[in-house]
Amino acid sequence: MAAGFVVAAPAYPRTRKDARRFSRADVRNQPADAWYVVRKVLAVPIFAGHLDAGRIAAAGHSAGGYTTAGLFTAGHDRRLRGGIVIAGAGMAGAFSGPRAALLFIHGTADPTVPIEAARAAYDRVNWPKAFLALKGQDHGAYLTPGQPDFTRVLATTLDFLRWTLYDDLAARGRLTLTT
Repeated sequence: MAAGFVVAAPAYPRTRKDARRFSRADVRNQPADAWYVVRKVLAVPIFAGHLDAGRIAAAGHSAGGYTTAGLFTAGHDRRLRGGIVIAGAGMAGAFSGPRAALLFIHGTADPTVPIEAARAAYDRVNWPKAFLALKGQDHGAYLTPGQPDFTRVLATTLDFLRWTLYDDLAARGRLTLTT
């Protein structure tokens, strides 16, 4: 919220770390769950007149990255203008429907989701896209303040969101991405 974005961060009941009945297979249901949460947030009375419901982005790490990719399937809502897939890859049917910009962020030494899986998903995207490869980084240490590349990831994601949600061309120009 400090950057001006409202963030909904659901804890999915079957894939979160402390789930009673953990089920990796439930990730396929999470795009629908995520969109349900978005609709509920947009309906919160206190947000009425304060949120631009026509400019929505999604972001997720690991299984959340797959969930984010899964939101961009045929027939997805046009209000979904951008997505950030962090240490994740694509899901079946992903990357079709209305155009939306996508950013992939991935460590080159990720032992959990190989960077090749993310690059394969990235290669399937026919929309505006970018890939930030973090040399020598693992599955997500770069998401922790004070860790190497944290500042770069934060700046890149904020500029990506400003570009995709606010049409901020200066933010697009600041994106420093590696392939």
